[in-house]
Amino acid sequence: MHNLKQKRIHYIFRKLTANTLTVTAIVLGALAFAAVLLGTILCAIFITEQSLISPMLLLPLMIAVPALVILKVMEVCNAQAQKARAIAYVPPVREQVARLPSEDVLVRASDQPVDHQELLRGATAQPAAEADELLHSV
Repeated sequence: MHNLKQKRIHYIFRKLTANTLTVTAIVLGALAFAAVLLGTILCAIFITEQSLISPMLLLPLMIAVPALVILKVMEVCNAQAQKARAIAYVPPVREQVARLPSEDVLVRASDQPVDHQELLRGATAQPAAEADELLHSV
């Protein structure tokens, strides 16, 4: 039973870690894309103001650089999401126990005792007392 619980805890920890890394990759990718896009726009503005290059020549650069960044971000995020999906599912312990073969499960008998007086006995080695006497507090 302890091993089943450890397997479930390990599964939850791995799944949580993988999903956290996926979300982190998405957030960092979005920030990287925004930074590259802003940087590209600022560079284009600076170059245009300095009249170094025609603005029309910068247009492919302004499209290509952020597009390459977003493609790489999508690749990294997809790879991390696949790692998260590849983690084998471990069901809760009660579902695992239900699937075990009967010889691996310890089952306590639920039959009623043959003699109802069997449940009422003294805790010391004194002679047997009456059932009513055992039920009364001292």
